[in-house]
Amino acid sequence: MLSYKRKISSCYQIKRRVPFRQVNKKYNMPTIVLHYFLKSSIKAFTLAELLIALIILGVIATFTIPKILTAQEDQKKTAVFKECIDTIQQSYYTGWLEGVLRENSVAPSTYVLPRVNAIKICPTNSGTENCWTQDASLDAFQLGSPGFILASGCTVAGISTNTVATGDDYIIVDWNGPQAPNVEGDDQMVLITCFKATGTCAGGVKAGSFRGKAGASRTLYESLYSN
Repeated sequence: MLSYKRKISSCYQIKRRVPFRQVNKKYNMPTIVLHYFLKSSIKAFTLAELLIALIILGVIATFTIPKILTAQEDQKKTAVFKECIDTIQQSYYTGWLEGVLRENSVAPSTYVLPRVNAIKICPTNSGTENCWTQDASLDAFQLGSPGFILASGCTVAGISTNTVATGDDYIIVDWNGPQAPNVEGDDQMVLITCFKATGTCAGGVKAGSFRGKAGASRTLYESLYSN
């Protein structure tokens, strides 16, 4: 007769390939002993091990998920800001190249607004015509000027309705519209466009170009185009 040790080894080797009754009949082991050794041969995680694994996964998720979400939001912010700025810049730059937008020439709004692909245009007042409904840490003068809203949700205001003797225009941009925080240098920016024939405008902006206003807006502008 085989010893229990050898019988146990045989039970482990056959695992579950042979029905329980056949194993019991072949090795003539007490049922309770055979049942115990067949069960003990099946490897599994304990409840404590599973709980520890779940805790470790939870800690990892706590640190990684917010970083992933923040990175995605930053990428979206950069993309929308650039799209908005490029839309404005293309209109102004085209007018400058054509010699239409110059100091003491036409009002920028008469040239720019018909040329932007916007879902809403406010031809006289961005505030009262609901292109700019959010708070702003910016000059109220821009909010009372024409503006528009792009399909991305970016809102723009401050496009002058008058001829500009200095040859520059101050435009405010908010990449996420009325959503918080509505703070310059974060989700809002003041742009200076210079449409003089030659030379520079306020803040050292060169003729035919754009730049963020000195301070928080310029820091944000440069961070967007640094890569």
